[in-house]
Amino acid sequence: MSITNNLPIPDFASSIPLPSSSSNQNTSQTSGRKSKDNQYSIAKPIPRRFKVPALPRDELTSATIRNGLIYKKFKRPRRIAEEHDRLKNWKIELDQALEKEKKRLEISLEDLQKRTEIAKVRLEKANTAQIRKRQELIELIKERDQKLNEAKAAPLPNVDDDEEIVVMKKRKTQLANQVKELEKRFESLEEKWKKEDIERKEKLSHDKEERKRKVSEKLEQSQRKKQKTESIQADTSAEIARLEKEVKEINQTQSQLIWLMKQVITIQNQKKESSKQK
Repeated sequence: MSITNNLPIPDFASSIPLPSSSSNQNTSQTSGRKSKDNQYSIAKPIPRRFKVPALPRDELTSATIRNGLIYKKFKRPRRIAEEHDRLKNWKIELDQALEKEKKRLEISLEDLQKRTEIAKVRLEKANTAQIRKRQELIELIKERDQKLNEAKAAPLPNVDDDEEIVVMKKRKTQLANQVKELEKRFESLEEKWKKEDIERKEKLSHDKEERKRKVSEKLEQSQRKKQKTESIQADTSAEIARLEKEVKEINQTQSQLIWLMKQVITIQNQKKESSKQK
């Protein structure tokens, strides 16, 4: 009985030389031989004459297998799992806090947008009022110029020279009075516009100061809270240290008392034994 090497040769091992036919025959003859003493023994397999190179593996699959084996070999203890759960809960709380802060900022942004819209509307109204007042003033000036031109163009009545002079003087005085009235109106309007501008600027500065004050108050409150928490933590740590010291002292006194009790008991026993011997 002869056993031949019928194993399939891979493609990447085709370049490697195979053993010769003579050596195969010799090995088959020697391996197939059976003595009378060893009739039913299993024939030894023919050893391979070449090394089969390992197949090239994917890096990702090898890494996943390695990680899986490491995880199987070294399972995480409960403490690490608890820490992981705590970190997970902390992350969830942090996400919730971030969402709340985001919502708060969105609401404040909406409020600011509404305020800006209201301010824009007010500014537009003020601008329109100013433009209207200026147009009214321009119309008044045009009317005055028109009246002056009409007065100049109007023919004088056929009267004596003295009467004509009197009429001209009257007209001049009337026109001068009208001009003065218009100038007074213009000055009053200018003063009014200046006052409105000053009031608007003061209002804006006051609003800015109020916002700054509120922000500073909030910062001060947060700093006070922080200082309070820090002082509370320091007090608690000092209290814990004091209590630990007291506990240590109590333990020491207890151990000393126990030792003394033992000494007393031994002395009493010795006295009893001595009395019995007597």
